[in-house]
Amino acid sequence: MNPPSFQGFDGGAGSRYQAKREVRSFWYPTWLAQAAALVPGSRVIDAPADELRVETIVDISSGYELVIIYTSTPSFSNDARVASQIKQRNPKALIGFVGPHVTVLPEQSLRAAASVDFVVRREFELPIRDIACGKPLGDVREVSWKDGDVIRHNADADLLTDLDSLPFVVDVYKRDLTIGNYYIGYLMHPYLSIYTGRGCPGRCTYCLWPQTISGHQYRVRGAESVYQELAYAKELFPQVKEFFIDDDTFTANTKRAEEIAGKLATLGITWSTSSRANVPRETLRILKECGLRLLMVGYESGSDDILKNVRKGISTEMATRFTEDCKSLGIAIHGTFCLGLPGETRETIEETIRYACRLDPDTIQVSIASPYPGTELYQQALENGWLAQEDLVSTDGTQTCALRYPQISPEEIEASVDKFYKRFYFRPKVMARMGLQMAKDADTRRRRLREGREFLSFLKRHDAAKPNGGSALRKVLRDGGPGFCQFAITNACNAHCQFCNFRVGSGMTGERIFVSLEDSKAAMRILADNGVEYMALVGGEPTLHPKLPEILQSAQSLGINTLISTNGSYLTDERVKEYADAGLGSAIISIDAPGVEAHEANRGLPGVCERIARTNSEFHRLGVSTTASVTISKLLGDLSQLPAFLKSLNFTQVTFSYPLRSLDSSFLGFSDSEIIEFTDDELIAIFDTIIKMKKTFPVVNPTASLREMQRFIRGERQMFPCLAGFKYFHLDWNLDLYRCHAWPKKMCTIWDFDSSKLVRDGCTRCMIDCYRDASVLHNVGIALYDAKVDLSRARPVMALTHVANRALYESAKSILEDFRWIKKLGAGRS
Repeated sequence: MNPPSFQGFDGGAGSRYQAKREVRSFWYPTWLAQAAALVPGSRVIDAPADELRVETIVDISSGYELVIIYTSTPSFSNDARVASQIKQRNPKALIGFVGPHVTVLPEQSLRAAASVDFVVRREFELPIRDIACGKPLGDVREVSWKDGDVIRHNADADLLTDLDSLPFVVDVYKRDLTIGNYYIGYLMHPYLSIYTGRGCPGRCTYCLWPQTISGHQYRVRGAESVYQELAYAKELFPQVKEFFIDDDTFTANTKRAEEIAGKLATLGITWSTSSRANVPRETLRILKECGLRLLMVGYESGSDDILKNVRKGISTEMATRFTEDCKSLGIAIHGTFCLGLPGETRETIEETIRYACRLDPDTIQVSIASPYPGTELYQQALENGWLAQEDLVSTDGTQTCALRYPQISPEEIEASVDKFYKRFYFRPKVMARMGLQMAKDADTRRRRLREGREFLSFLKRHDAAKPNGGSALRKVLRDGGPGFCQFAITNACNAHCQFCNFRVGSGMTGERIFVSLEDSKAAMRILADNGVEYMALVGGEPTLHPKLPEILQSAQSLGINTLISTNGSYLTDERVKEYADAGLGSAIISIDAPGVEAHEANRGLPGVCERIARTNSEFHRLGVSTTASVTISKLLGDLSQLPAFLKSLNFTQVTFSYPLRSLDSSFLGFSDSEIIEFTDDELIAIFDTIIKMKKTFPVVNPTASLREMQRFIRGERQMFPCLAGFKYFHLDWNLDLYRCHAWPKKMCTIWDFDSSKLVRDGCTRCMIDCYRDASVLHNVGIALYDAKVDLSRARPVMALTHVANRALYESAKSILEDFRWIKKLGAGRS
C-alpha cells in the first residue's frame, strides 16, 4: 500500500524525491507491484494516484491479514497514523513498513509507530513473500520486528542478483492500477514504466536509493526478459503511448542498453529512460534509431566545484557535449537540477540557472537538496552543522530546504527554485516552442493546459507564502506585473529652466503646494493596494518638500521602491545620507548641457555641477543608484561631448527625456521654448546619435523605444502600446490621478482609485519617455499575462500570438540591455 497523505503527494515506491511536484506527477509503485506479484491473492493500493481517502483504504484493509505500507522520511508520521487506524479496525492484521526510511532507522521507526509490527530493510519482495506464506518474523532475513517490548533485528540477506527469476509487474498493473492516473510531465500520456535493473554505479552523495535500498552494483535483467515484458505490456495496454525504463542509470552499461534497444525496435514502441550525461554519441544514435524519444538527465549544477563536492563524476563540459549530441540526434531531454548541494552560494545558483538556459533541455525539474537519513549528504549535514530542520517538505507536501550554509540561507535556496523556473520557462523561445507543440497536437494541448494551470498555481502559492506577499512574477501572472506611479509631491521649484513651466517666474504654478505627510501616506497606501511597487517622487523639485525623508520611509514600509527626480541643488551630504537611510533606491538628476557653464546658466543654479559630482559619489558610497536625466534640447549641441561631461560628474548612466511642447494634464514639465524646436529629421537624427552613444556610455532608454519614437515621428505604425492608465500613473499635488502627463482628463482622485478605473486602450498619442520606455520593457510581462489568460480559457492559439511575435522579442532584448539598471532600481531598499 502507498497510503493517502498530502494531496498530490508522490511518495510511493518508485519516487526518488518524495514530494508534491509542481504539476500532478505520479510514478508507478513498481516495487510494491513486484512484491504483490509474488503473493497470490494480494492487492496493490496506490491511494494518492487513485485519490482514495483514509476511510476507504481502512475499509479495504479490513479484509486482509497482512498489510505492507511503503513509507518515506517526509510521510512517516502520516503513515504511522494510517497504520494506527488500520490496526484499530483490524487488530489481527500484521502491519509492516518498507522503504529507505525504515531501512536506515528500523528501531527508531518501530518505536515511533506503535501499530507497526515489523519493518523490512533494503529490498523487501522476498521477505514479504516469506511472511505472507506464514514464515515466522524471527526467521525472515532483512526484518526488524517487535518481540513484546524488545525490538529484534534479523540478519541481512544478500541482494538479489537473479532478477529474471522475478515475475512481471505488468499483470499487477493491469489488475490493480488505473494507468490513466499516472502522469509525468515530460512523458507522453498515458505512459507505463518498468525496471530492467537495480542499483547505480554512481557515488553521488545525495542520492537516496543506491545508498539505502538498491546498492551501487548495477544488477540487471537479461535483454530477452525485458523484451518479453514490454511486448506483453504492449498487448495489455494498447493505449500506452510511451514506455519508460525506470532504472537509476539505464545507460550505465552501454552495450546492454544497445542490445535491449535493438530488441525494442522490433516492437515499434516509443520509449524513454534515465541517463548520466556521459553516453557516447554512437550509443545515443543507436538508441534513437531503436525508438528512444527522451532521456531524463541529472545535470544537478552548473558549478564544477559543486559537482566535485557531491562526486557526480560528470563535468559541465562533458554534459554540454552530451547535450549537443542529443540535440543533433533529435533526442529530447528532461534535465533535472538540484539547488542547495554542498558549496552552494548565490553565485553558483546564478551559474546553474545560466547553465540550464544555455543547455536548453526541452523541460526541467528543479529540486532542493534533501538530506535523507542514510545518505552521505545527511551525515555531512550532521557533522558540519548544516541541518537547519528535520522536515523535508512543507505543510502541503512540497519540498522545503532543510540545509543551512554559512554563505546562503534555506529561505534563499527555496526562493531560488521559483526564480529558476521563471528564468527558464518564461523565455520567449521556450514559450514559443511549447506553444507550437500545443498547436500541432490536441492531446499535448490539453495536457499542457492542465499542467500550465497547475504550474502557475504552484508558483502563485510559493509567491503568496513569501514575506512580502509575492514577487514580480506573481503580479505578472495575476495582472501583468507591478505598477509605477510618478507622484508630484509639490509644484514648487527653485530652477529657471527654459523648457519647463515649473520654473521660477513662469506664472503657471500658482500657489506653492506641498502634499501633507498624512495625505502622502494615505495616497501611497492606496497605490500599493492597487499594485504600485515603484514610485518616482517628482515635482517641481521634490527635495524642497520638508517631509521628504518621512515620505520615503513610509513608502519603504509599504514595500514601494522609490526614486527621486531632482536638479541636485538641495542635495547636501547630510540629506543624501538621510534619504538613503529612509530607503531611497535611486536618484535621477537633471543635466541640460555637456558643460558646466551652459547647464548652470539654464538652471539658474550657480555651483550646482560641483554639488552633483559630490552627491553622486556620496550616493554611490551609500548604495543608491544615480542616473543623469538629459532633456533633448539645442543646449546639447554636439552630443559626442556629453559622455565625458557626465563622467566628470560621476554619473555611470544616462536617460534622455524627449522634448514636450505641450501637455494637457496638471503636470507642467513642458514649454514652447525655441530651444526644443526641432524638425522631424533633426529629431530622428538625434535618436540615431543616442543609439550610437550606447556603445561608449550606458544609455537607459531601450534601443527598441528609441526606434519606436522614430516611428512615432514619421507617423508609422507603433509596435508597443503605452501602458499608462493600466500600469503607469501620474499623481499630482492635488491628489488627482492621471493616466499620464499628457492626458487631459484625470482618471479619478486618489481616494476613488481602484481596478475599475484602469484603462488599456493601446494609446500611442505622445512620446513621453518615462511612459513609453517603460511600456517597451513591460511588454514581456503583459504578454505573459495575456497568454496566461488565454490558456486559462483554453485558447492556446491566441496565447501563442502573445508570446510568438517580434514585439515580445524586442521587449526581451530591451530587458537584457537594461538589466543592470533595472536591477539597481530600488535594489535592496524595499
